Parts: sequence; structure tokens; C-alpha cells
Amino acid sequence: MEKSLSLPPKEKHMATLLVERSCIDLRSQVTVNGTCSISSSDVKALLCDHVRARVWTVGSLSFSLWDARRRELVKVFTVDGQIEIRPEEKLSQEQQQQPVEDEANVKLVAKSKEEKSNFLQRSCNGIIGAAGAVRRAAKGGGASEEGKKTEAIVLDSDGMIWTGSSNSTLVQWDGNGNRLHEYTHHSCGILCFCCYGARIWIGYVSGMVQIIDLEGNLIAGWVTHNGPVIKLVVGNGSLYSLATHGGIRGWHVSSPSVVDDILRRQLSDREIMYTRLENLKISVGSWNVGQGRASHAALMSWLGSSVEDVGIVVVGLQEVEMGAGFLAMSAAKETVRRQFTLVRKTLRNHAGDLDVSAVACGLGRAIGNKGCVGLRQRVYDRIMCFVNCHLAAHLDGVSKRNSDFDHIFRNMTFARSSNLLNNSEADVSPAAQMPRTTNDKSPDDEKPEHAEADMVLFFGDFNYRLFGISYDKARDFVSQRSFDRLREKDQLRAEMKAGKVFQGMREALVRFPPTYKFERGKPGLGGYDSSEKKRIPAWCDRVLYRDNRSNPADECSLECPVVASIFQYEARMDVTESDHKPSNESIRPHLDALRFVPETSLNTSKILLNNQDTISFIIINQNKEHAAFYEIVCLGQTTISENEVISDYRPRGSLGFPRWLEVTPAAGMIRPGHAVEVTVHHEEFHTLEEFVDGIPQSWWSEDTRDKEVILLVNIKGSCTAQPRTHPVHVRHIFSGSPPSTNAPTDQPSMEPKQNTSKKHGHGGGSHRGGQH
Repeated sequence: MEKSLSLPPKEKHMATLLVERSCIDLRSQVTVNGTCSISSSDVKALLCDHVRARVWTVGSLSFSLWDARRRELVKVFTVDGQIEIRPEEKLSQEQQQQPVEDEANVKLVAKSKEEKSNFLQRSCNGIIGAAGAVRRAAKGGGASEEGKKTEAIVLDSDGMIWTGSSNSTLVQWDGNGNRLHEYTHHSCGILCFCCYGARIWIGYVSGMVQIIDLEGNLIAGWVTHNGPVIKLVVGNGSLYSLATHGGIRGWHVSSPSVVDDILRRQLSDREIMYTRLENLKISVGSWNVGQGRASHAALMSWLGSSVEDVGIVVVGLQEVEMGAGFLAMSAAKETVRRQFTLVRKTLRNHAGDLDVSAVACGLGRAIGNKGCVGLRQRVYDRIMCFVNCHLAAHLDGVSKRNSDFDHIFRNMTFARSSNLLNNSEADVSPAAQMPRTTNDKSPDDEKPEHAEADMVLFFGDFNYRLFGISYDKARDFVSQRSFDRLREKDQLRAEMKAGKVFQGMREALVRFPPTYKFERGKPGLGGYDSSEKKRIPAWCDRVLYRDNRSNPADECSLECPVVASIFQYEARMDVTESDHKPSNESIRPHLDALRFVPETSLNTSKILLNNQDTISFIIINQNKEHAAFYEIVCLGQTTISENEVISDYRPRGSLGFPRWLEVTPAAGMIRPGHAVEVTVHHEEFHTLEEFVDGIPQSWWSEDTRDKEVILLVNIKGSCTAQPRTHPVHVRHIFSGSPPSTNAPTDQPSMEPKQNTSKKHGHGGGSHRGGQH
């Protein structure tokens, strides 16, 4: 198409016809006797393998590999690496032109053979289909195929191809479509890739970004966004990520490194320039409604008692009338989705990204009569997590209650889960935005993702009771408002002090009467259980919290972005409808070092080719510590004929090479202290597309003029943005005679290795950089 656009007007019409004929239907290429074994799914992505002049066509569950120069299908294969079909061999011209002596007999025989061939083909297809079904069933059935769908593909700097699937599988392929290795570094689906130097970045549905090396080893990972990462690009020395909600964030291409620590300090020193403090009031209420329906008056008394100017109201109910067993958990989750939090209108633009979860703690950890419902929400770009719990009952159930909390803490996961590397951090804090390597693990890294939110609140009917005290004694202390004496008997305080439950969380000082257990309809403290059981009053209904502070004296800052304090902590004793009462210079040297390009050299800068010649030159990495990455592109071509120099020819093909020139390998990695040999080959050939009605089109065929191109060998380091370039002049002398006097007459300064054989074989294997 590029060549067609550069043609003179008289020739553009013929070029247009040929371009129209170049449209390719994959299924027609691999259909045999009307049968096609490959899926009819749409093409999802294309990848150009510049190194080998190949094109990868990506479907959901299969790949097609094409020869970019000849535009011919090489093979079709599945995501498991199994070859589905190869193109049918075409009849030779001799077979096509063989004379027919007895047309009637030939037709009769041909029909019989066709029927036999169709029967055999149908039988073969049936066997192949049955074998495929058995294979899929053995690997987990047809449902597992859905999770294998390919979502992203990339070519790395060393010539390998990487694909990522919706089931988080990462696969490495060679240039011929052979499956080499499979890796899984995360539990969520892969959406995008980006390769630069010796690193590959991976973007996940969870908002996580990972870095791997060219061998598939995990280097680092961090949460970039609280939504799926759909695009990763490198520009001006930085990596940028794009999320589905439109957010863009960037990191230096060398991250994680010492630069991150320096930037963190620099940002902290200047935080007053780009941050502001917001004061936000949140009202959190918990009420065990005892499978009843709260009246409007009770709700107004409960929620209406909140402090003024509240920005967010969080409501947590237990024993809601919604069924029993596992149905309760499903209904609870659905209820949460519809209304859990209430946000003031002026705050709506700063709150969002709601996500819900639920964990059952009842019989067998499957029944929802006990457990929790959780909600995660972004507020001013800080992540807050609210968890409404109902734990095990009875005075002697302390261990069971502790176990319920531990089960909830470890098993609560949200739809946008990011529990990778056991190193998940909330999307919002500066520490989380800075990448961390896999060697930076600590015991705290075992926490699930909700524990790494900027603020976490656990509230609900925890069911912790008062121990070592009688019913009558407890009633006396309550009537005397001797809450200090009662707090000494509080199971929850004792278990928290021993570090057995709600580790790292805090509670405001309890200054209200025990909220359990009351008889319905009886107001005031006289309503405590007077039945035969005489359950001891207790503070079953509680609200605990944890912010960013590691020390109570810490102030709000970038390193401690959320600091909470309690304005009011009380119970509504007038509600009687339940048995519970609702209660910069330093960074420059590092940046200069990251612009480093390994010292490299070439053994020649000029190459002279005759027809069908193959000549090689050497790229040497003189650095003994760092790998070098090279890519060879064609700057342009000039043609020389009868003292005339014409430069309006547009190159085409891989990396801009003209049709007559092949450079192999055109890109790759050179290990420290090693070299790679690059071959430059002149090729003359025709394809079927060069004929119209059997007549060669001379305008498309290679002309007989001498030609010259400039190859640019671009050298980069692992993290450099600007390459170092070595030019190589390649000249083709069509007649084999010396160049004319008016044409450029520069000769190679060093005579490169030359192979004058008229036959030249091309290997299709992967090129990982030669060692010499």
C-alpha cells in the first residue's frame, strides 16, 4: 500500500486493483473440501514480527502465522500450541495445464474420487474433533476454554513473542509459533503488555502492573489503579498506564530503583504545593434488628442522632428479615449493592469505585447466618473499607468469635481483587504507588488487599460478652454507670490486648450502657433480659477502626494520608424494637546514569551487494556488564540509473526494508561482552500477485537500476529513551559492474564476510543474539 501511494498517477489504477485483491479471508485459506477446522471468531489483534517479517493474527483461542513478504499463511495453531491445520498444497502449474483427452470419463472418475475424498476428509475431521473434545474434557471441560482466551500480545526486545490470557496465563513463544514456557504471576486476567529494553510490563484486570524480565522471572509488581489497566506505553523515559476510568499514571522506566526513594522524598518535601487537607465526617451505625422491621421513628432516632455536617452515612444491619441459610448471604450482597452508604451531594464527585464482598462464617463456613458483608469505596482518591460483621454467639464462644474474625480477614476479596505477590497495596497512598520488588516482602505482606486500604472500619454485632461477673452485679454497675468496672470484664478488650483479634485496630472509649440484651418494647435500662435465662448485659455492638497511623502522634501527610478521630460514640437507648440497641539536585546523577547506552561498534559501515549476494557484519557490545538492545531500520532508498539519482521510492516490508533486501536478525539483544552477526541478503523473486491475467507487471517487478539504502543500527540500554545510532550504507549493483562516476563511490572501510552463492536459505527460528 505504501508503494502504491508513491506511484505516478498513470500507474495508481493498476495498483488499486492489486491492493483490493490483497484482502485476505483466513477461513478460505484453510478450507479443505468445504470443511474448515478453525474458529470463526473475529481477529482481536495483530502483531508484526519485524525480526522475521512475520505477522501474527490473534483470535480468542487460536493464532494464525503469516509470511509478511509473500503474504502466505504459514500455519494455524491453538493457544495450547497444537497445530490446527496447515495450508493445502497447491497444484503445480504442470498439473493445472495437463491436457484432458476424454472429458466425460475424466469427469466421472473425478466425481467418484471427490466423493471418496470427501468421505475420508469428513472421517478425519470427525476423529480430530472427537480427539479435541476428549483433550478439552481431560483438561477441565469446555468451560475452561473460555478462560484461555488471548487478550494481549507483544514482541520483546530479544525476538520472543508473549501472549496473555483472561485466566492470567502468560505464554512465551518463538518466532515459528512454538510454545516455549508458561507462567502465572497473578490471579487476574491480563489485558495489555509493554516491552522496553530487558523488561516487559503486564497490565491486569485488577489494576495491578507487573514487571518481568525476558526469561519470565517476576521483578516487581504494584497496584497502579483501582480499575482494569487497559494500556501501557513508554515515552520520554517513563512508563504510563491507562485505566478504564480514564486515569493515567506514570513511573520511570527503571522503577523500582533508587530513583523511587528519591522521588518519594522530593514529593514529600513539596507536598504543600500539590496537596490539600479535607475534613470529612463519617457516621457509622450498627443495629441487630432481630429479624424484625425497624419503624420510621426508630430509624430517625438512630440515624438522626448523628453529628451535624456528616458527609457519609454507613449503615450496618444484622439479622435482617431476608431468609435463612446461604440465601441470606446472597440477599445481603444484593442489598449492599443497592444501598449501603449514603453520600452527601457535594461529595459525590469525589467518591466512587464501589466494590462489595461477603464471607460466610456459619455452619461449615458456608451458611450465612453469621459472617460479614463488606464494601470498598474511593473517597478523595483514598480507599476506605467498611465491614459489617455478625460473629458467633454465647458467653463461651470467645475462641469461635476470634476464629470468625480471622476467617473474615483472610478470605474477604473484592471483585477487583489485587492480592498479588502477597504485596498488594491500595491504589491511593504514595507508598503503594511506588513499585516494590519481590524481595521486599515482610510478614505484613500476607495481608489481603482490604487490609491495605487507607482506612478500615469493622462494626456490627461482634457478640463479645462480659466475663467473670454475675447478672445482678452487671446490672448494678450499669445502674451506677460504673462503666470503668464493666470494661475490665469486657471479652473484646481482653482479646484485643492479647493480640488475638482485630490486631492493629482501635476503638473509642465506651461511655454508654451495654447494648445487649433487652426485651422488646421496654425502654431504658429496665429493659435488660429478666427472663429465666437472665443473659448478662454486654457491649455486643461495636465499631472499630484503623487509619494510616502507625503512631498515635502521626499527623496527616503524604506518608500518613488518612488520620481519624472520634467525635461521638454512643448507643440509642430509646429504641425498643430489638433486643439490641443500635449503636532535585540529588536525583540528577541517577537520571544521568539511566541514560546510559552500552558502548558498541560495527566492523563495517558500507556494504556492496551483487545479485543474490549474502554479506554479514558484526555488532559488538564492548561493555562487560550491561546488555545492549539493537534494532535495524531502513532510512530510505535511492535508485541510480544513467547518471540520474532518484529518491522518491518508498520502501516497504519489515522495518522499512525494500523488497529486494533482507536483514536477519533485524532486532535483538547482545549480552555483555558478546557480539551478534547480522546477514544482509539481496533477493529477486516474483509472486502470483505480480501477474495479471498471466502477464508480468514490470512496474511491480524489481527494476534493473542500481540501488542504495542507509540502514540505521539503533542501540539502546535497558532503560534508555534515546538510542545511539550507527549508519550502514548498503548498495546493490545490478549489473555487477563498478558504479558510475556520478553515483556515490564510497567503498567499505573493512571488507565484510561475503557469500556469493546464488542459493540462500532462510531460517525461521528465533534470534536471541549470537555470542562470538
